[in-house]
Amino acid sequence: MNKVDFIVAYNAIFDASFIKSEFTRANKILRNKLWIDPYILIKQIDRYKKGKKLKQVADRWGIKLNNSHRALSDARATGELFYLIQKHLNIKNLEELYNKQNKWKKEQNQSYMNYLKGKIFNIN
Repeated sequence: MNKVDFIVAYNAIFDASFIKSEFTRANKILRNKLWIDPYILIKQIDRYKKGKKLKQVADRWGIKLNNSHRALSDARATGELFYLIQKHLNIKNLEELYNKQNKWKKEQNQSYMNYLKGKIFNIN
């Protein structure tokens, strides 16, 4: 069996919950691995570009994705995207990538919360 150090999934929060429940249903153990989410990374790299759905990002980065929302097609496109964007991250190792991803995710969530607060409290 191949050993992997991390799992790559676009919008990993969805995939992680789905995969964990499938492992539980199959009475298997999903070993604790780092989840790398190109969705968080692309929100940092392409922050001012419109469209963050996998199909939109794949088109922008020149990745072929004909059957979006099909597991194999999405997985291939996600892998290709991760391969392409990692060159733009200037990160030396997996631990640094994981830590930056978590930092960016917190910043992105805080920015979104601030946006929502502005929408709620600036009602005319």
